[in-house]
Formats: sequence, structure tokens, C-alpha cells
Amino acid sequence: MLGSFEPGMVRALGLSLKPARRAAISLLLGGSLMMAASANAVTVTLDFDSIADQAYVNQFYNGGTDSFGGSGPNYGVQSINNTARAYEASAHPGLFSNNPSGSTIISFPMMNTNPNNFMVAAGFTGVSFYYNTTGTVTVSVYGSLELLAQIVLTSQRNDGCDDSFACNWTFLNIPFIGTADQIAFGNAGSIALDDLSFVFPDSPPSGGIPEPASWAMMVAGFGLAGAAMRRTRREAATG
Repeated sequence: MLGSFEPGMVRALGLSLKPARRAAISLLLGGSLMMAASANAVTVTLDFDSIADQAYVNQFYNGGTDSFGGSGPNYGVQSINNTARAYEASAHPGLFSNNPSGSTIISFPMMNTNPNNFMVAAGFTGVSFYYNTTGTVTVSVYGSLELLAQIVLTSQRNDGCDDSFACNWTFLNIPFIGTADQIAFGNAGSIALDDLSFVFPDSPPSGGIPEPASWAMMVAGFGLAGAAMRRTRREAATG
């Protein structure tokens, strides 16, 4: 397990250390691995701005296309039920305003009371988004069909504003433990979304190597451990 560098692994380095020194080196090595693992986490944000107005998202973020044939980055994120639809602000004056980024949001058919899901086969350890609601919406996070978190949202579409039908946007980060693979929006016809973000735990969705910062922290950790071991050798030689 990362962060729990076993004493046997220290002994394998060919040193006979005092317990306190062994513990210190274990912490250095384990800590460097924990920092590297944390630094490898990648956040991907779906801002929907590259999807054409009124196109359904479909497989736009999963190596496929939206309903108009436009293609986007392959993040391994599937729009299940294929009812998430993009709306661009200038094409719908008075419909929405003040969304957090760009000019495009997504929403679902107004009369749709069924859950609408986004699935990430590779799994995610964090999820957040901005929302605007016209009614009660239940947001559920699942991992292998197990419910990991559930939050009920109520209407707030124009709280504190009146410049459009949907002018109030609220940020929500959903806490949960474990790895999820699906987020579901119940009564989806009552919610609009922007900047839907997923945290991938270990690497970019398409794979890849650790980022330079991760390698730097690992090297620094092993460097500190090496310095401690060299000091121990010198003390043993002079003691």
C-alpha cells in the first residue's frame, strides 16, 4: 500500500538501521510515493462549448460524436440514454445567463422524469459541477452499481437574479469514498449543467506516464532517504 513502506523493504537496501532511523526512512519513502500518487490525479472538465447548439452529447467525450456528427476529446465519458442536449446562449436569448464558463450548457428534455446518467468505465474518485434547477432533482453516484452518495437538489433557478429564466448557478462537489463509475440525475428534466468535472485517480483517461511533477517528488523522496542512509553508513564506520 502506498504510504506504508515496509521495514523489510528498507532492510532489502542492505542496511541494518536503528528502529528510529528505519522508521524515518520508511516515512520518507512512503510519503514520496503518496505524494506522487496524489499528483497523478487528473481532473477533466466537460464544458460542452465545442458541441453544436441543440446537438445531443451522445458519445462526444467517448471517442465518438454528438448527434450532429461533431467529435470531441476521448475522455472515456459516456452520455447514457442520449438525452443530454447542448444549448448555446446566443441562440436562445433569455433562456439562461451567468453560467460559469463559455456560452454553452446542457439540459435534458423538460418532461423527462427518468434518471439520465454519465458513465466513466475507467472510474473516477471525485465529481463536481455547476447546476441550475427548476424542480427537485436527485443526484446519485454509483460504483459497480453500489450507491456511494446521493444528494437532493431543490429549485434555485433565479434565486437572487432575474436577467434570464435560468440565471442562478450553484457549484456542487459530491463527496464519496471509493471509486465510482456513474453519476445519475433523477428527474433530469429539471436540471441544467455546466462544467461537469471528473477526477481520475492515477493517470489521464487515455493513459500516459506520470507528470514531471510526480517524478520530481518521487526522486526527491528517494534522495532524502538516500542521504539518511549515507549518514547511517558514516556513523557506523566511525562508531
